[in-house]
Amino acid sequence: MSWLLLARVSGTSMEPTLREGDIVLAIRAHRLQPGQVVLAGPAEHRLIKRIARVEGSKVLLGVEQPYGWV
Repeated sequence: MSWLLLARVSGTSMEPTLREGDIVLAIRAHRLQPGQVVLAGPAEHRLIKRIARVEGSKVLLGVEQPYGWV
């Protein structure tokens, strides 16, 4: 598996941090921590989200806009 990945932002849930059309470079992390922005899910349906909380092996992802959790 590659340690680097490029992805294009689609949608508005990460505004104002990331905007539609932005390109992000993701680096594989060994430890996930609240506040990190991550790519999650399979390649064809990947999400770009901020980690809200880590509890053991579970990770809660959040959005930048205040309308809720995913």
